[in-house]
Amino acid sequence: MQASRTAAGQRWLTNFTEQERGVAALLIDSLHFVDDATVRAGLTGALHAAAYEKPAALVPIRDLDDFGLGPSLSSLLPTAFEDFDPVQGLLGAPGSEALAANLLRNVAFKDPSFLGPASSLADLRDRRCRSIVFVEDYSGSGGQCLKYVGSWLRNKTIKSWKSYGFIRVHVLLYAASAEAFERIRADPRIASVTVVEQAPSLGYAGWSPDQEQAVRALCVKYAQSKLFALGFGGSGGLMVLQHTIPNNLPHILWQTGRRKRSAGAWEPFLPDRKFPPDLIAFAAEPHRPEADYLSAAERLGGSALAAAVARTTESDLQSLILTLGACAGGTRHTTRLVAETGMPKAKVEHALATLHRLGMTDEQNRVTDEGWQELRRRQWRQRGSRFMLQGRAEPYYPRSLRRVEDV
Repeated sequence: MQASRTAAGQRWLTNFTEQERGVAALLIDSLHFVDDATVRAGLTGALHAAAYEKPAALVPIRDLDDFGLGPSLSSLLPTAFEDFDPVQGLLGAPGSEALAANLLRNVAFKDPSFLGPASSLADLRDRRCRSIVFVEDYSGSGGQCLKYVGSWLRNKTIKSWKSYGFIRVHVLLYAASAEAFERIRADPRIASVTVVEQAPSLGYAGWSPDQEQAVRALCVKYAQSKLFALGFGGSGGLMVLQHTIPNNLPHILWQTGRRKRSAGAWEPFLPDRKFPPDLIAFAAEPHRPEADYLSAAERLGGSALAAAVARTTESDLQSLILTLGACAGGTRHTTRLVAETGMPKAKVEHALATLHRLGMTDEQNRVTDEGWQELRRRQWRQRGSRFMLQGRAEPYYPRSLRRVEDV
C-alpha cells in the first residue's frame, strides 16, 4: 500500500490543486517508513560484522542541546566528560537515543569485548579501549553526528589516545542520506563510516530532473516555515522511522497550518512530527517504494537497456543487467546507483560485487570487455554522444608540457 492511499495521505492531498496532486503524491509515495525491529536487526548485524579493534566502546549519538548546557557554558564547543557527562539522562532519553542506548546495552551485555553506553572515561582507560564506535539510527545531514563526535575528541585524554594511535574512531548508522554519508566520511578524524541502508532525499530519490524540480517547488510554495521548507538545513530527507519523525523532512509533511494570510485550514500528514492514529499501523511496518527496473533502465540507458531488462524475468538477473547497464552509462557510484535504481543499498553492493567477480567490471566499476560482450549479447547499445570532434587542417601546438615524472 502506498502512503498516498492511506486515510492520512488522502486528507493531506486535499491541500493541493488537482494539477498539483500528482507531484504531492510522488513526494509521499517516495517516503521510506522503517520499523524499529528492522533498525535493531540492521545495527546489531553490522556491529558483529564490522572488524573493530577490541575492546570497543559503543556510544549512542546524542544532540548536545539535550544536556542543557545553556549560557553557563564558557565555550561554544562543549567537551565530553568536562562540560557534560555523556551518560547524563541516558536511561530516560527519548527517541533515537533511547533505541540506540538500549540496543548497545544489550550487545555489550552479551559480548564482553564491547563496552556499553554507560561506560565512563575511567572505564575506557581501565579496559584499554581500542575503538570508539558512535552509533545512530539515522543521519539526514550529518551535522549532529559530527558535533557529538567532536565533543568527545576535544577531551584531552581521548585526544591524546587518538594522537598516539591507541584508539580509532568509527561511526555506525542504520541509515544516512548520501549527503550525510559523504560529509561524515570526509572528516579526517573518523576512521570508518558504516551505513546499513542509504536513506533517500530530494536529490537522491531516483526522480527525473523535472520531477525533482516540481517537488522542490511544491515544498517551497506551501511551506509554512521557509527555514524548514526543504527540511532542517535544506537536506530534504525522505525517511520516516517508527519511533521518531526527523525534522529534515520537507515542512509540508509535518506542518499543521498554512502560510500566513492563506485561506482555508491545512490537513497535516505527520502533524508536529507525530503519527496520526490512522497512520500508526502503516508506519509500524517497513514501507519503501518498490524498485521499478524498467523505468530505471529507461532513465539510465534508454529504451534499449529497458528492453534488455524486460527480456529477463528473474529479479536477481534483472538487477545485474540494470547495474551493468548503469555502469556502462557512467553511473558507477553506489550512492547514485541506489537512488537511480531504487534498489536497497545491500542489493546494489551485491550486484557490483558479483559483476566484479565475474570480470564484467573493474575495481572502479567500469565495464570490461567481458561486460560489454554481455551487454551486446542482450542487444544493448550505449546511447551515442551528441558531441562530435571537429577536425582542423591547421597544425596543433601544445599549450603546456607535462612534468618529467609524468612522461
